[in-house]
Amino acid sequence: MMTYIQTEPLTREPFAPFGDVIEYRGESLGNNQGRCRKYPALGAYSGWWCQCC
Repeated sequence: MMTYIQTEPLTREPFAPFGDVIEYRGESLGNNQGRCRKYPALGAYSGWWCQCC
């Protein structure tokens, strides 16, 4: 028997209890022979923190 999962868009408000959602609307670059996109400006995001450090 196959199980189907209902998906929903990942948006800021419903995800807020779990952390931040990064919404990016800037330029992206083709990467990996066009199979994915690279967003170089996201490296400037200053909200990252690590629970393990």
